[in-house]
Amino acid sequence: MDPPSPAMASPPNLPPPAFPESVLVHGTDEASVNAVAVGMALRFHGSFAWADCAPPVDGQMSVARRICAKGSRLPDLGPVAAEVLKPPKWSSTSLRRLVAPESTEGEERLTGFLALPELFQELVARSSAMDGRSAILLANVDALAPALRERVVEPRDYHDELHREGVSFFASSRRRPTQGLVRAFDRVLSVYVPPASDRWEGLVSVEKGLTSGADARPCRLRDVWALLGLDPDLLAA
Repeated sequence: MDPPSPAMASPPNLPPPAFPESVLVHGTDEASVNAVAVGMALRFHGSFAWADCAPPVDGQMSVARRICAKGSRLPDLGPVAAEVLKPPKWSSTSLRRLVAPESTEGEERLTGFLALPELFQELVARSSAMDGRSAILLANVDALAPALRERVVEPRDYHDELHREGVSFFASSRRRPTQGLVRAFDRVLSVYVPPASDRWEGLVSVEKGLTSGADARPCRLRDVWALLGLDPDLLAA
């Protein structure tokens, strides 16, 4: 990834969303990328449920996994298998036998939610908050096979269904996202860590969403962390 312009500004404007949204963070430094995604989920929602699409290397927990686990205080759901990325097989008849919604709208919402991939449903169930809002994080989506990523992460219908249920969707990628991924997300941020630099010196840039102009210029990860009001120990996981 090419380094962003060295021009620095105040930390980018990261207001809490007025409604659920989808946020993608990408860059080659796995720990920094996931730290930004975790930080935004914590700051705006207080908690989140997560899963890592990349399998452990040599059975060891990566720095990114430690950051996600420490931030969420929940373990991930284990290796993400292709089976859990498919919607469960529900028919409208079996749905009505199982649940009798009080209205047509209720039935449509339930049908829409049950059409989500099984992994999303499980994460939402684990992340539900008392105020009705929740957040889920799918780390390292670049590890998914391209066809699977296109079928699971890119469909805007899935994002809209999560938002309708009060769920914000955060994702991270260790590679530059495809145009399909960029189109699917409301906000896209990139993180660039210069060679031989501490990850605190990583530069966070806004590529889609938020404000333009001076606030869109890169800022240091340490400044973003301070703006989000998060514990520095989390990034030291």
